[in-house]
Amino acid sequence: LILIDGVEGDLNTLDPADIESFSVLKDASATAVYGVRGANGVVIVTTKRGKAGKLTVNFKTNATYSYSPRMPEYVDAVGYANLANEARVVRGKNPIYTNSEIQLFRSGLDPDLYPNVNWRDVILNDYVIDNQHHLSLSGGGTNARYYVSMGIMNQGAVFKQDKSVSKHNTNVDYHQYNFRANVDANMTKTTLLSLNMETIITKRNSPGYGDNNNALWSAQANLPATIVPVKYSNGTLPSFGRNSDEVSPYVQLNYTGYKISETQATRMNASLNQKLDFITKGLSLKLVGSFDADNNAATARTKRPTSYRMQLNANGEKEYIQVNAGAPDLTSPQEVGKGGEKRVYLEASLNYKRIFSGMH
Repeated sequence: LILIDGVEGDLNTLDPADIESFSVLKDASATAVYGVRGANGVVIVTTKRGKAGKLTVNFKTNATYSYSPRMPEYVDAVGYANLANEARVVRGKNPIYTNSEIQLFRSGLDPDLYPNVNWRDVILNDYVIDNQHHLSLSGGGTNARYYVSMGIMNQGAVFKQDKSVSKHNTNVDYHQYNFRANVDANMTKTTLLSLNMETIITKRNSPGYGDNNNALWSAQANLPATIVPVKYSNGTLPSFGRNSDEVSPYVQLNYTGYKISETQATRMNASLNQKLDFITKGLSLKLVGSFDADNNAATARTKRPTSYRMQLNANGEKEYIQVNAGAPDLTSPQEVGKGGEKRVYLEASLNYKRIFSGMH
């Protein structure tokens, strides 16, 4: 169970710069008040609040350099051909590739028929730089205090988009925008009203083929270096497979369009804390109400690229046969998903906290 300012929330979308305190309850007696929801422990998060005094402005920014120190190394076309031949020979079968063909892989004299492509180098960057920015303002007087903030987070993937192919962003990336306002007001000497509002907007971009990193990562990892070139020597895109309906990870990343998934979450909660010392010292009443609204939408502009299969004719000349007609332009924006939900939460609690004789 995760409680943010006393209300169940999502820690993944909370801007870390807005956190004032963070505590974990594991003891059974401490979590008993939360019932079965707290059976696996309770995480209590309190966000920052304004303090009486002059206006305080804080800004921070950071950039993160990320790379994979254990990037897999794949065999080239020569290594793949030799291993494929060895696997056939030990089973008593004839080799797949002749020595002349292996030499053509090595020399690169005919990349259309005998390609030698390192797909990892073609579509993966060696590193990615993410950045995050946060601006906050706080202040107020003895009767009312405020804390407002705005956060931006930009995360990219390691895929290497060919910017010369399309003006659109077909890469995998993620952007998050956080807006928060916390206001505390002393209605009377014994009444405290707290209002919290947060809006989280996210935007996730991906190629038309696949919805995340997994599809492209698997494509570059599973396609041998010997199957197809990045492009044929005449500039056309290659297809492969039994039905010539498969394309390389380079084509998947750069020629299939793009998809955009967006979410917007609004969190609003209010709490009223009323001291009841006129009944007995240490007694107080707390009322909490919250309203959450989550909305999501996904749009896509995709296309199937025109692709070809290359073969030799009876005269030994290369022929490029169109196997997929494709489309010249992206489709109009299409809504591929839309949804939302709303939640209302109400809570009332009577608290008693008092020290007797300095011992209890």
